[in-house]
Amino acid sequence: IIRDADDKLLEVPGIGLKLRDDIFDQWHQFYGRERLVTHLASSGFTKTMIRRIMIQFDDNTLSKIEDNPYELMRIPAVGFYRADYFAKLLGASDTNPTRIQEAIIYLLEENGKGNTYLPKDTLFSEFSDRVKFTSIDVDKETLYETALKSLSTVRRIIIDKKGVHLTKFSMAETSIAKELIERSLTTVDSYSSTLIRKYIKEWEIKEGFNLTRDQESAIVRTFLDNVTIITGAPGTGKTSTLAAILYVAKQDEFKLNVSLAAPTGRAAKRMQEATGVSAATIHRLLGFGVDGGFSFKFNKDEKYPTDIFIVDEVSMIDVMLMNSLLRALKRSTKLILVGDKDQLQSVSAGNLLGDLISSGKVNTIELKTVFRQDSSAMLVRNARVINSG
Repeated sequence: IIRDADDKLLEVPGIGLKLRDDIFDQWHQFYGRERLVTHLASSGFTKTMIRRIMIQFDDNTLSKIEDNPYELMRIPAVGFYRADYFAKLLGASDTNPTRIQEAIIYLLEENGKGNTYLPKDTLFSEFSDRVKFTSIDVDKETLYETALKSLSTVRRIIIDKKGVHLTKFSMAETSIAKELIERSLTTVDSYSSTLIRKYIKEWEIKEGFNLTRDQESAIVRTFLDNVTIITGAPGTGKTSTLAAILYVAKQDEFKLNVSLAAPTGRAAKRMQEATGVSAATIHRLLGFGVDGGFSFKFNKDEKYPTDIFIVDEVSMIDVMLMNSLLRALKRSTKLILVGDKDQLQSVSAGNLLGDLISSGKVNTIELKTVFRQDSSAMLVRNARVINSG
């Protein structure tokens, strides 16, 4: 009665509407939270994770977790299996429609191979192998088909001839394609190629380094275009190309703010060491979690303030992160994507760099000359021979 703020409480002498609401709030604040924390702790959730859950679900929505334990999957790093274990502790049936639907969402989101969708039969095979039931007589195919229909009806998934897509992945891919094309067609401040080449030569003399024609082209295109991909195998001079870009950008005729980012802390640190300019992860630059939630400070409404945004190790970026990045940048910001499509791919969904290059829709300069003279030079050369067939 107290938990539901039932009007029966008003039958007690001395309790009016205000006192009933106060009692209800106090119950949730103390008893309700304490009981839920106990449940979570006994399910193997760490103190840090429990704290995150308490921030995400306020007193008014904590009851949602007990009604639907799979709500916990909204918290990054909880995942299906941990939420499922918690659901079983609360007595949920393993054929519960919500469980089957959330299992499918999980399999599409965390398929381990970076796919943005799965063929229908492949998804069913994954479902059959990885989602466990206490009874061996469960009709998995019927449960699976029913769940697909329900998820499709509420637009959490899209089913087409290719297979089953998570709606958020499909929308992110469409948004990335649209944004990059529109960004490429946007007219922005353009600079004299003669002036750019003048400062490139100045940098070469200063550093005692001769850039290749491809490197020089990449630098010039950076200042003339709105979106540029600079790609190449290890040792082909991507870092020296970036160093020259940074040199040109700081000259009086340009005076452009440049931001350097990478998908991981290690990659950002390498970028900073190589260029001598401060670099950070994309998440940090875009202010992920600064408001205590699981979102970016800079987004479609509040744009990140910079003139040139350079991202290294782009092969590791997934579609959701790239979509967030593009939404956070002003149309006038020049975007430079640097990476090697044959190196590490993203853990999550999307073969972003490879797909962008093969599309032929984004201005791409490939660096081919290998400068590296250390013990890995032979590896780099042989990788190129293999990649060229």
